Order: sequence, then structure tokens, then C-alpha cells
Amino acid sequence: MFAAGHGSYIDELLAIAGGKNVAPSAAGTFPKISLEQILTSDPDVIIDMGDYSHGRAATAESRRRKLDLWRQFPNLKAVRSGRVYDVTSDEFVVPGPRLAEAASALHRLLHPEPR
Repeated sequence: MFAAGHGSYIDELLAIAGGKNVAPSAAGTFPKISLEQILTSDPDVIIDMGDYSHGRAATAESRRRKLDLWRQFPNLKAVRSGRVYDVTSDEFVVPGPRLAEAASALHRLLHPEPR
């Protein structure tokens, strides 16, 4: 697995949206991370961009499989609270004029309205 490391575009979007990146700070822009690192950091939210990084558009089936993979770790806060998101839009990985849209969308994922 790879994370959006500190100093990456996605890291900057997280900061703009009021989030905190739990990726290792000294590991580079897109560090390879282990499942153990994710389990140890126990994030409140997981934003999985796996399909996009492989150049495939997400289908309903691929989204379901990805979320099922995370459900194997019910002790993670993000899984327990249903805050694992499958994100495939290029606005999250391509810097440009849609930065405000991307930050706003990310803010909605990180800080949902109370129900």
C-alpha cells in the first residue's frame, strides 16, 4: 500500500480540509506503508484511492470489494464508524483549478454534517 505522504498534493488538500495525515512524516511524498502502520495509527477516516492509482475507474463491484477488504479490520475506528471512503476522482490527485472543489469534497468526507 502507498500513502499520500507529507508535502504531497493530497496532504495539502487534507490540511486545507481540516484533516490530519497519519502517513509517516519522514518517508517521502508517496511512501509505501504496511498494514501494521495503518492498524497502529488507527485513523478516524480512511480514504482509499486504490482503483484510481491503477488507472481504473471504480465500479460498484470494485467499490464493494474494497470496502469488504477494510471490513476485515473491525477494530479500526474508521471501519467501526463507517468512515471508509472509496475515492477515484482525479480532482484529488491532479493539482489544478479544481483544488477548491477537491478541498470542499474532502472536507465533507472528513467533517460530515451531524445527523
